[in-house]
Amino acid sequence: MACLGHNVTLIDPETNDCRDSEKRLSGTAASLGILMGRIYKRSKGRAWELRKRSIELWPHWIKNLNSAKNPVFVNTPLVQFPKSEKEANTMNDLAKERYSLGLEMIKPNSNEWLNKFWPNEKYGYLISHKDGFIDPLRLQICFREKLLGKDIKTIHEKVLSIERGTSLSSNKWHIHLENGKKIKQDVIVICAALASEKLIKPLGYSIPLEPILGQAIKLKLWLSDNDLLNWPSVINYQGINLIKSFNNEILLGATLEKGIYPNRDCLNEMQNFHENAPEWLKQAKIDSKWFGIRARPLERPAPILDVLENGLIISTGHYRNGILLAPASAEWVGKQIT
Repeated sequence: MACLGHNVTLIDPETNDCRDSEKRLSGTAASLGILMGRIYKRSKGRAWELRKRSIELWPHWIKNLNSAKNPVFVNTPLVQFPKSEKEANTMNDLAKERYSLGLEMIKPNSNEWLNKFWPNEKYGYLISHKDGFIDPLRLQICFREKLLGKDIKTIHEKVLSIERGTSLSSNKWHIHLENGKKIKQDVIVICAALASEKLIKPLGYSIPLEPILGQAIKLKLWLSDNDLLNWPSVINYQGINLIKSFNNEILLGATLEKGIYPNRDCLNEMQNFHENAPEWLKQAKIDSKWFGIRARPLERPAPILDVLENGLIISTGHYRNGILLAPASAEWVGKQIT
């Protein structure tokens, strides 16, 4: 918004920049940063169009955010295992359709290294050479660095309520903060996840959202550095993700549960990879764990991108694809304001 020439005020009471297993984290701080755009199964509709646009925009974003002090990049590739022959056939069709986007179907038993570590691999796998993950905490740091060069006002307060002002030409919206102060704005963009509904309800709008919890653990593997050299950046199986980290560490995570409290059984199921975990994964030592809350829209697809009325825009409820769809969502908001 600032690059488009707007005067921006960023209101965000939470400034978590680290993972804390004792807290419920939200948004970027709890994310694994997975970008599954090209490997998305549908080839039409708004969800695919948003992904396709973000795929086009992400390289430009990275170029603008990257710095020598805090380099940011997409770690590739992403490998997805099918659970059945039927799913493998679907993946094969998708690979043929999107070969130009970097998708390729690998036949069973064609990779000796992978067979060594993934003995259950019997249907082959789909590899997306350009999908992967981006470090979410480093990404947040890069954004903040860039904000320092812009004339952006930051307010670390909670918003209690929003009300319509009396002027039709400017300062139409009044924002009441927890510290008792009130600020006036021409345009408000609500990106408050589960708190969004509370903010817009007094204005006569209802957009139901439900909390979906994701758990993640950092695992220490009993493997040599050489064993990890040829690993893909992300392995995905039935919604569960393995992400290569550093020093023989692997991040394991999934967004699987409704509610705001983690379920131990869901964590065990995730760690067992739906009873398909290879022996090296079963023997891995848990180094740390955390969980985060996502906002999923009810009775409508994610994300919510709406102009509720003149000067009142909502961009939230991205569910599991907040980082992936950030560029396309931001571009959409910018167009509505302009």
